Amino acid sequence: MLLGSAPLTVPQLIEFVSSGFLFRVPGNDQTNLVKAALEKLGASRGYNVLVSRPGREPGDSEWLLDLVWWEPGRGTVLAVECQWGDAGEVLRGFEKLMAMKAPLKLMICRSRR
Repeated sequence: MLLGSAPLTVPQLIEFVSSGFLFRVPGNDQTNLVKAALEKLGASRGYNVLVSRPGREPGDSEWLLDLVWWEPGRGTVLAVECQWGDAGEVLRGFEKLMAMKAPLKLMICRSRR
């Protein structure tokens, strides 16, 4: 495989994310639920989990994506972007995700326009 093997299969990833996904809650809450679940799963598999957090202090840096599983010596093995809002915001999130080199990428999005 060009970027290495994926840390889990796509059906496993979908099942894991959707099992803890709550519908009819605000987008920010959904994003936080997804990130918390993937953070726990990644840590349990021994990856360094890097997560963007809301409410950063001025001058703090922010991750390009919402969540990344990092394996030292190998690099990014999972890249995740969650985007709620208009189609332009969703497209910008997708473009960020496509710029990452990872064997597994996850985009969760919704747009009403």
